[in-house]
Amino acid sequence: NVSSRINGGEAEITGLEIGYSQVFDMLPAPFDGLGLQANYTNIDSNADFSSENSTVSNSVEGLSKHNANLVAFWEKEAWSVRAGYNYRSEYLDTISDTLGNPRSTKAFGTLDMQVSYEWNESLSFFAEGLNLNGAHVEKYIVEESRLREIQEFGSRYIVGFRFNM
Repeated sequence: NVSSRINGGEAEITGLEIGYSQVFDMLPAPFDGLGLQANYTNIDSNADFSSENSTVSNSVEGLSKHNANLVAFWEKEAWSVRAGYNYRSEYLDTISDTLGNPRSTKAFGTLDMQVSYEWNESLSFFAEGLNLNGAHVEKYIVEESRLREIQEFGSRYIVGFRFNM
């Protein structure tokens, strides 16, 4: 059996996004490089999915209702430090798997951090930590008690440099 995604019929997607960004340059040194970025998106979606036997109305595949990001940072002279948390609520992976059941992914959030130092205009050094909270992705069929798979990525660490000529 071969299966692939195809464009469907009509769908309706509405939403609201709010964001906030500020550098707290009114603070005394060395805190005058502190800043905050935040955003939240709320998405409502609806689509009709048709199969040989029926039509089902559900949310659009791959869209979470709630998405949020919060980033705290400090940038001063050659230094840059960032910590960010990214959240995504539950979402529909597919309306119908090979057995005709909907598959979904549970809500999850990841914590990432980056530190960099610009030595000069040509050379900078950096260190990153991704998924520091060890979040994993859980997928299920029909309802959360019917766990289908767990994707465990663990934390990742990257150290490197950038050189521009």
